[in-house]
Amino acid sequence: MTTPRPRSVLLLGAILVVSWLSAAAVAADAVRLTPDDYVAIQQLDAKYAFAIENCTNSGYDYADLYVPDGEFGVVSDWGQLPDRVMLKGRDALANADGGGPGGCRDPKTFMGYGLTHLIVDAVITATATGATSKELLIVVGVGGDPTTIESQGGYESTYIKTPSGWRYVHRYHVFPGMKESVQFGHVTPAPRPTPAGAVSAQALVPGPDPALLVPPGSAHSTLTAQDYIDIEQLSARYAFAVDHCSNNGYDYADLYTDAGEFGIAPDWVTTPQRTIKGRDALADIDGRSPNGCKDPQTSMGYGITHVILSPIVVPSKDGATGTAVLLALGVGHGANTIERQGGYRDVYVKTPQGWRFKSRWHVFPDMAHSIQFGKPTPEGAK
Repeated sequence: MTTPRPRSVLLLGAILVVSWLSAAAVAADAVRLTPDDYVAIQQLDAKYAFAIENCTNSGYDYADLYVPDGEFGVVSDWGQLPDRVMLKGRDALANADGGGPGGCRDPKTFMGYGLTHLIVDAVITATATGATSKELLIVVGVGGDPTTIESQGGYESTYIKTPSGWRYVHRYHVFPGMKESVQFGHVTPAPRPTPAGAVSAQALVPGPDPALLVPPGSAHSTLTAQDYIDIEQLSARYAFAVDHCSNNGYDYADLYTDAGEFGIAPDWVTTPQRTIKGRDALADIDGRSPNGCKDPQTSMGYGITHVILSPIVVPSKDGATGTAVLLALGVGHGANTIERQGGYRDVYVKTPQGWRFKSRWHVFPDMAHSIQFGKPTPEGAK
């Protein structure tokens, strides 16, 4: 004879079934994200990292990463909502980036001056209305020291796909340890003040050309998700090849087209005064010699690890262009010393062998003050 089950057990089972069905319904209602969607959201985050550090287009390049009524806030733990929304709407967001209707203000007056934002380990999840994400935030240059690095929590964001592409609905900076932060200490950051009245011409500080720093989309061509992946892999191979002379330097040189060139630029707008062009010349700067790779200890860049982050890739008429951040670990013969060394500005073309650099400029605005290079400007910086 079968023993009747207690009503409590049956009720619990029913609750579990209903809960499972509810969860399944939510999952079924979630928008299906394509590879192109994931790439577009990652590109949005890369643009955020650039835009938050550089007031361009009067701060509206940053603001336009959000929907028109998008909002930003700070919370003390994951999964929380802010007690108050610090910033909401296009003008307020542009103002937070140092701009607004009055134009860009002197960046040296802001608490975040000199910081490099590294947004990593993004977990992107589809939802019924778009997507959400959790990401970690690592910041270099905190406390006025360009070599000091600090974990500053991360971001929780909600995204929606608009006719202009993916945008933030809200983005919350999750910062559990803000009171102990080197950068912020015991002060919760407040929105940057809006300039009162007219702003004098002397107060306006033009940023880098936004068309170069955060390039706009192009109608000339389109890139597939595979193209973005292949270009990011090209840059990853560059980081390995530039740190290790292999195949007598030709593994580095073959990341470029046959007529590819490398140069050093003082800012994001200027073209290098001279470039290194051609396969043999590129192999030379990676350590080529008649007898094989040179002793790496004779190179100014010996012991450096190149970390290339926040790549922005944009379609162009002939292929694609891009920008990326460069961190160097091990500068000045200090194995634990890290330094922001500007970044890269690239032109890519698709060849029968795959995507290659047509040109790669190392953009290094502060090279004269670099721990690694200082003065004079080195011939072989890579």
